[in-house]
Amino acid sequence: MSAHSLQDLLTEEIRKIPESRFAEVFDFVHYFRLGLEAAETPARPAIENDAIAAFCGSGRGGSVQRLLADRKQEHTTG
Repeated sequence: MSAHSLQDLLTEEIRKIPESRFAEVFDFVHYFRLGLEAAETPARPAIENDAIAAFCGSGRGGSVQRLLADRKQEHTTG
């Protein structure tokens, strides 16, 4: 089946959905697409994350995750 005919089938199925449910369908499609994009984006090497943490002021030389956790805790406690 060609991509064009699949697109036609998807379009036809969407036309059959009640307008009151469009927001749900949009959310599903949008977040599905974002998930695909995230899966295609290579993860940063740990060394790069450590360099980012150091640049951002993580005095303990920790990871980006630790830096974010520290900032979150600072925000919630003070």
